[in-house]
Amino acid sequence: MKKTILFVAAVVLGFCACQTTKINLESYHGMTRAYLIGRLGPPDAKESDDKGGEIWIYQEKEVFVRPGTVITYKQKGADKTTLRKEKRVYPPEQHVRIINTSFYIDKNGIIYDSAYGYRDIVH
Repeated sequence: MKKTILFVAAVVLGFCACQTTKINLESYHGMTRAYLIGRLGPPDAKESDDKGGEIWIYQEKEVFVRPGTVITYKQKGADKTTLRKEKRVYPPEQHVRIINTSFYIDKNGIIYDSAYGYRDIVH
């Protein structure tokens, strides 16, 4: 029961975080290129938007380590007299999340759209 409650809470927090990011990104719409540089600094990459404007891309990298776990399973055989024990050991995992935030800037230097995405890498 506790695991179910924790899972539901994690899902709700995940949705809230995505919504907050969307609201924060939309607050840049209509702002200028200079304002964006003043708030976030120069972009990590620039691309063309094929409309005469640019796409400015900001990247972040988050790294965290999930500790290893030991799980023990117990199974009874069909005759109910045998007991099989199995132990699985999972080593620590390093997780890396690459976060991309993109701002679409028109030919006049005004931000007209934005996007947010991430990619997880497990080592």
